[in-house]
Amino acid sequence: MGCECSAEFVKGKNGEGFEHYHVELTESMLNGFEVLNSMCLLNNFDHLMFFLECQMGPSSCELVVPPFDVFIVLMTLVTVSDHYKDESLRANDPYNVSRLSLSQRSLKVLQFYVKKLNEFDVEKYGRYQLELLRCQLFIAYDSISPGSDKFYRKKKLRRTGSGRLFDNDFPTVEFKEPYKSYISCLDQKQEVLGNTLLNLKLNQPGEFKNMILWTLSNSMQSQQVLYLASHNVWMPLLDLLLDILTLRYDYFVKNEAERDDDNKYVQQLSSCPLALFLRVFESIQFSSVFCECVFSNCDYELDDTLTALKIHPVYHGETTLSNTFHPRVKYTDSYKIRKSLALRRKLLGVCFELLTEVPNGHRLIYPRMIPEDISSRIAVILVNFKNLEQFKAFFSNNMDKRPSYVLAYIVDDTLLEMFKKFGRKPLKKSEIGILADSHDVDTLFKNCKYYIESGLFAPWDSKNPEKSYLDIQKADTCLIVSMKCYAKNGDAVNISNKKEFLKALLENDKKRKSGLPLLYPLMTKLIDD
Repeated sequence: MGCECSAEFVKGKNGEGFEHYHVELTESMLNGFEVLNSMCLLNNFDHLMFFLECQMGPSSCELVVPPFDVFIVLMTLVTVSDHYKDESLRANDPYNVSRLSLSQRSLKVLQFYVKKLNEFDVEKYGRYQLELLRCQLFIAYDSISPGSDKFYRKKKLRRTGSGRLFDNDFPTVEFKEPYKSYISCLDQKQEVLGNTLLNLKLNQPGEFKNMILWTLSNSMQSQQVLYLASHNVWMPLLDLLLDILTLRYDYFVKNEAERDDDNKYVQQLSSCPLALFLRVFESIQFSSVFCECVFSNCDYELDDTLTALKIHPVYHGETTLSNTFHPRVKYTDSYKIRKSLALRRKLLGVCFELLTEVPNGHRLIYPRMIPEDISSRIAVILVNFKNLEQFKAFFSNNMDKRPSYVLAYIVDDTLLEMFKKFGRKPLKKSEIGILADSHDVDTLFKNCKYYIESGLFAPWDSKNPEKSYLDIQKADTCLIVSMKCYAKNGDAVNISNKKEFLKALLENDKKRKSGLPLLYPLMTKLIDD
């Protein structure tokens, strides 16, 4: 039984104001919560890390479950990177001369807990402990995510000499305690080593979307300090939040949604955790806005770009290196591209995860999107990529993981867009079987033969063949992705159109110049292996 299925100790929707995933505390768990809470209030983060790290060995069968507020503190600690907070970290942990920084240690602890939820080993840790851990992570995520305001209420106005004013030192929200027996540190603690708690920071208007844009825009930066801000802090933190979001969404679909009535189910999906996450991109032109945000600062230009994205650092000082910080790693451009495009595709995968859950013949109320529009816009952007390595990296990441079904739409649409650019009339989308119908391998070879014979995979301009090299190699990449998928999913041994396709490849290779790799040897290897 996986994380999303286990519901033995949850309170459910019982009319008491609890979330479905809510799990009550035992006395021993309450004592553990209070110990960790005290460490946070005293800023004793080194001891907190040691306390949590002791269970991370492979032989340990104990699972210390932190409360939701400690998870929020840990997430905020991740943002206290030594590249701009080195002095603050040294002051808090003066004897650390060889260990990882508090920021890196906190990230590893958070990744450990998410991994344990994905594994959900009840024999090793016990079902109650794992359901309680899930509850605490979900509360922490819901307090951070956009639209999840159920744990918040407005602060009271404070009286000053000139009248009644809001206290503007911190956001005008305070945490509504989910437990009567446990008082979190969130009312007493608004920052960690100078950084506002992540739930307070990202609940300010526009800040969650800005965090995503700041992360992606700097994820391939050549300027060191901007790349470190993305690589050391926001890329791993956004990746972690997406992992928790996926767990939260799976739990919603399995336990909270009512699937008997399609109309009601669509309404529930429109307000589910995943839909709330995507609402930060809400617009009349959702598909264009969302895709342009996902591919922000990639190497492409569009004539119909909607608007220039406005972003700013999430925390003050992120763009200034500490005087005592000395970078130890030099990141190559290839590494940056692979890491960046993997995260962007994961973000797209989250979107398609929601879309594939919508019943046939229905559309989401919010956000306003359909798979065809998203896929077509992605294809338009990809076709206009000027950097081949970025294009290849988008298609080469995580082929075997769950978001890989996104390729079923995107590869087909990318080839269709390339045909438009090529100036030829392509097949209708309904006729294409490259990825959309993975059971029909014969159609795959038939349509691939059509594409090969059309001239898309050979130089288009005999006088200046190099002009088309970039587009040809993009088309090659799409074809290779198709074959990789079918090599796994279909039996290509006795297919009637296979010989005709390979024959067309041989003829096409004769037209390819020295600057282009031959397709026939590669395709035969992919098909026959």
